[in-house]
Amino acid sequence: MVHRIASKLELPKKVLLGAVGMGLVLGPVVFRALNPVSIRAQSQAQSTRAIVPSFEAVTIKPNKTGGPMAGFSIQGRRARAIGFKPDRFMATNVPLHALIAAAYEVAGSEILGGPDWVRSENYDVEAKLDTPGIDELSKLGPDHRLLEQKRILQAFLGDRFRLALHRERREPPAYVLAIAKDGLKLQEAKPGDTYPDGFKDPEGRPLGAGALLQPGPCKLVGQGVHMADLAKTLSMNYLGGQTVVDQTSLRGVYDFTLDCHTASMEHGESVLTVLPEQLGLELKPLDMLVIDSAERPSEN
Repeated sequence: MVHRIASKLELPKKVLLGAVGMGLVLGPVVFRALNPVSIRAQSQAQSTRAIVPSFEAVTIKPNKTGGPMAGFSIQGRRARAIGFKPDRFMATNVPLHALIAAAYEVAGSEILGGPDWVRSENYDVEAKLDTPGIDELSKLGPDHRLLEQKRILQAFLGDRFRLALHRERREPPAYVLAIAKDGLKLQEAKPGDTYPDGFKDPEGRPLGAGALLQPGPCKLVGQGVHMADLAKTLSMNYLGGQTVVDQTSLRGVYDFTLDCHTASMEHGESVLTVLPEQLGLELKPLDMLVIDSAERPSEN
């Protein structure tokens, strides 16, 4: 099943691009798209924009050293960062793959296709906005400004890298772990809990926080567990290794018991049923972002 990327974007509470500082190091990101229509990154992403800024100066250079370019206060080699200052977009030591993840707010694992250099060749990028664009962005609230910055970056990638994309649902599907519509039912772990009465190792010592065990064939118990670890366990133990991406935006650790024996379905299907009922979480099919074409940029 193929779903074309939307031109109207929804800004989640979790955001990627920093509006002021530049110390943003790359990590997993999330992006949601609405209204399935065709898109080419350099133009259609602008169709609902109130602002159509242009860049008065752009520099794109291959980064062959792994070190950060001037303007980033990052310690050590092999640092990667992306961000906006009030008057410009900057990125250092990043491949196009990472720029796409930032612009469309997706995890790197959600991007498929494209030539090998999209992932292997790193760039330093500095693109200074024109004065009208700077002025218009300065008038926006934080959420709206971040949305416009992502759209600016999408258009920039289409223009400079000739990037074209589409969304596609693959079979077997990948999944997003999200909070269910009826709300979260997880219990947040007590800070500092050592779980003296919880699971123990073979020598009788408490396993403590972070333990995630299966005491039965379809039962899962967590002690102070991060949602990213739950997503990995659901993938490997219940869904045959199908990708599960954590999009709950939950930063704490949680205690829970998931018992699939209450569902009279096949193993994997029962997890889809009991997650909302017992934990207030759900697994939703994930559309992958597929690169149709891209070209190496000129350095100016």
